[in-house]
Amino acid sequence: MPTAANAGYYARIVRERAVLRRLVEAGTKIVRLGYATTGGDVDDLVNAAQAEVYAVTERRSSEDYLPIGQIIEPTVDEIEAAGHRGEGMVGVPTGFSDLDRLTNGLHAGQMIVLAARPAIGKSTMGLDIARSCSIRNGLASVIFSLEMSRTEITMRMLSAEARIPLQKPAAGQARGVRLDEGSPAPWASSATRRCSSTTARTCR
Repeated sequence: MPTAANAGYYARIVRERAVLRRLVEAGTKIVRLGYATTGGDVDDLVNAAQAEVYAVTERRSSEDYLPIGQIIEPTVDEIEAAGHRGEGMVGVPTGFSDLDRLTNGLHAGQMIVLAARPAIGKSTMGLDIARSCSIRNGLASVIFSLEMSRTEITMRMLSAEARIPLQKPAAGQARGVRLDEGSPAPWASSATRRCSSTTARTCR
């Protein structure tokens, strides 16, 4: 006989069955999309199918709430650990010294949003942060872009590392360009070799 003591167990069963019902409903809708003869674009149908599955998972997820008393101790431990590290950078350097002094680098679990009007340089700043992460600090980074191709991203990184205007490699005028045409860069002599191998992994 079900008792109040097992209410949590039965509530979990009800929730799981509800998720399964929604999954079946989503599968039925996806099958209908697959057999639709309206002549719609295939990419739009795939996006619609993914949205149906995501709707099931989003409704299933819940926020993990904790009382502040359970969070204080690990927070104090993190503060003490940071104090024992000395003056070194704790997070991942962005390459912008003033920003790094304020934030102590990028840290796990953060979501950083670069917001500005169009054509201000948000993509360029994001690429510069990825360059600092991968090329200078040897850490993995991944770039997702809806406005630039892999070739354009790599070309931007190459021109930045070699300190040459982006217009020259884009116009096929990079041959014979001296690496010291721009501002001095002591590491520019090997920049193209490191950039070509690193950005290929980053943009792939």
